Amino acid sequence: MSATAAATASHPHILVFPYPAQGHMLPLLDLTHQLALRGLTITILVTPKSLPFLSPLLSTHPSSITPLVFPFPSHPLIPQGVEHVKDLGNSGNLPIMAALGKLHDPLLNWFNSQSNPPVAIISDFFLGWTQRLATQLQIPRLTFFASGAFVVSLCDYMWSNIEKLKSLSEIKLSHLPGSPVFKPENFPSLFKHYKQSDPDCEFVKDGILANTKSWGCVLNSFDALETEYIQWLKTYVGHNRVYSVGPVSLIGNRGDSDPSSGSDGVMTWLDQCPDGSVVYVCFGSQKLLRKVQVEALANGLEKSGTRFIWVVKPGTTNGFGDVPDGFEERVAGQGLVIKGWAPQLLILNHKAVGGFLSHCGWNSVLEGIVGGVMILAWPMEADQFVNAKLLVDEIGVAVRVCEGADSVPNSDELGRAVAEAMTEGGGMKTKAKDLKQKALAAVSHGESSMKDLDRVVEELGQLRGRWQLWEPPYHVAALGKLEDPLFNWFNSQSNPPVAIISDFFLGWTQHLATRLQIPRLAFFSTRAFLVSVFDYIWNNVEKVKCLSEVEFGHLPGSPVFKQEHLPSLFKLYKRSDPDWEFVKDGLLANTKSWGYVLNSFDALEGEYVQWLKTHVAHDRVFNVGPLSLIGPDVSDRGNSGSSSDLNDQVMTWLNQCPDGSVVYVCFGSQKLLRKEQMEALASGLEKSDTRFIWVVKPGTTQQHVEGFGVVPDGFEQRNAGQGLVVKGWAPQALILNHKAVGGFLSHCGWNSVSEAIVGGVMMLAWPMEADQFVNARLLVDDMGVGVRVCEGADSVPNSDELGRVISEAMTEGGGMKTKAKDLKEKAFAAVSHGGSSMNDLVRFVKELGQLGR
Repeated sequence: MSATAAATASHPHILVFPYPAQGHMLPLLDLTHQLALRGLTITILVTPKSLPFLSPLLSTHPSSITPLVFPFPSHPLIPQGVEHVKDLGNSGNLPIMAALGKLHDPLLNWFNSQSNPPVAIISDFFLGWTQRLATQLQIPRLTFFASGAFVVSLCDYMWSNIEKLKSLSEIKLSHLPGSPVFKPENFPSLFKHYKQSDPDCEFVKDGILANTKSWGCVLNSFDALETEYIQWLKTYVGHNRVYSVGPVSLIGNRGDSDPSSGSDGVMTWLDQCPDGSVVYVCFGSQKLLRKVQVEALANGLEKSGTRFIWVVKPGTTNGFGDVPDGFEERVAGQGLVIKGWAPQLLILNHKAVGGFLSHCGWNSVLEGIVGGVMILAWPMEADQFVNAKLLVDEIGVAVRVCEGADSVPNSDELGRAVAEAMTEGGGMKTKAKDLKQKALAAVSHGESSMKDLDRVVEELGQLRGRWQLWEPPYHVAALGKLEDPLFNWFNSQSNPPVAIISDFFLGWTQHLATRLQIPRLAFFSTRAFLVSVFDYIWNNVEKVKCLSEVEFGHLPGSPVFKQEHLPSLFKLYKRSDPDWEFVKDGLLANTKSWGYVLNSFDALEGEYVQWLKTHVAHDRVFNVGPLSLIGPDVSDRGNSGSSSDLNDQVMTWLNQCPDGSVVYVCFGSQKLLRKEQMEALASGLEKSDTRFIWVVKPGTTQQHVEGFGVVPDGFEQRNAGQGLVVKGWAPQALILNHKAVGGFLSHCGWNSVSEAIVGGVMMLAWPMEADQFVNARLLVDDMGVGVRVCEGADSVPNSDELGRVISEAMTEGGGMKTKAKDLKEKAFAAVSHGGSSMNDLVRFVKELGQLGR
């Protein structure tokens, strides 16, 4: 491996795209600092006026972080020269998000021009359109949420049900932990500003919904703060790539937001105050209070008799941001007014500060938590009401003092609330200090946020060569566009087909058949049990998604599966995404089909076939497998150009081996194992002292550089007398039917399972994804013709344990071998004259023959 190649492999290139709002940008730059510390090469996309935010990072990581500066796109609602939300306020989010969407094509061109393009995108959740870009580039995208998991789960529901929610006076989110209730006016501002059919609004909505398709989610939160919401989110998105890495302010490299502003005076003032006696008052960098609000707040602070530091944003218009005349003089011994920027983190961490009167923006919330101070909440807009609910109602570290962007608090009541909280809120103060310790612990070595951060980096480091875009809704939704052309073709024929037989992934053809008034049969290349499982889970999506274990009590044997062992297609499903809804509707439409054709046989799963007939209330369920036994000669099936010399080489090697002594190892035509999996498997085979044939999928040159699909150096030489490594295609059916082969180490895809049954060999099961866990259960638990050796697409087996299991199964698994040979006989009997599959095939053809009459 060259030095350049090694550097590329060990330092994957990532594109980071922050959103130009301080509360979004700074946390993502904090995360970027940690990614750079862990060896990633990073390009950060910004527009010119956001470039200064990168200064601390660029000076700290001059060789690993590079800025990519694009001109800010024009938009009719954005004044020329404005590139940041702070110049427009939160009302500017919609046009800014829409404007940045115009960077799609320039970014696509930039990617295609790079000799070493990024292997992944990390972008803010306000930039959901980058998901489409990632899909086009066939690279993964991680969505960065500057907020917590509670807001993320709420946002997905809101934008998926926007028209319904807009008309309600109160909304109970019963699908979320604790079933929280909100008023629509307390939803995030972006949602409230949405106008149906407005192009910018629709663009933003589509982008936010696209976030649920992202490869992973990175949250500026920590487990102890939102445990149940983080777990809910993992269950909802159907994978474990939800990383809680906060509070990122504790692990970042921001520098001084305003180097010209000194903090000595503030610290000197605080040093003179008793511990926990000061309330810090600040409403963020964007919020400008109206004159009446400033006056009410000033009066309330004065009447509270509590020490305070009040940060006032300077305004440009009379009546806004102005402290009342004489106020500072009257409270000279009580409080300190700061006009402009203040060292918020330093202030909140000073022992004199005991409370934080805040708008409850998420960054402020986290900084208050890190400071160990209770919050006096005045939520105004955006996600602030949601955050306040978390703090007040669920965690108990805050009290509400006012609500609403235009609300004017009663100064007497405000003064009383501040005084009581600061003098009597011992319980809240204790909880706040406890939460601080949990936050600090989360970002300590080996703790939750650090573990998730390391996991992000590890998984990003494995992307090169490993990432394969598999988005079923795009494969399926695109084919759905053939419905009208097919309909027109049917109507143009003088002798049109009288029936349609189509794959179960093409459930939309049921609608076509209905339009044509002809029957459609759904073809399942898999088994009856999976059909039964599919029928239940797709009819009960929301219920099943929330369960850690799913019991199918209505099926024979009442099987139980872990959520993560359900078919991958279901786990990948994203509610309200148009393409996924199309897939779901198609799968449910299969139950309306005129008939079912299954690639299985009655002796294998007769009880499930019978259940299916009862469930669909007709007898047109045709179990005609194993189809490989009734098709043409399949000894060369799947061969993409390999010569017959390979067949001869493999058969010659097998002819020299004792009967039943060889384990065949293959994971299908698509699965590429990671380096550590390859090494563990190689070591396990070697330690098993068992003869083997190992089929290794060849990788690309880049994949070889990065260690994917590569047999460890020296392995073939050391095992020349024990095993044979085949790189590329192998004659699987011939191998499995050879008398020397006694076992098949497989991922348990249904075609491989069927070929193993036909070969009469037992299975050593390593299910990874799709329907493989379901198939492994049939083989191991129901039929007794297999043993599990590992589970999961990313699992790395212990090589000693793997070697032991292979050796024991191949030398002592007589019972399994006998059952496997018996199942082979039943499979052949099924497709013989008068057998169950042949009878169903005859019945199937007879039924089709009667359709045109």
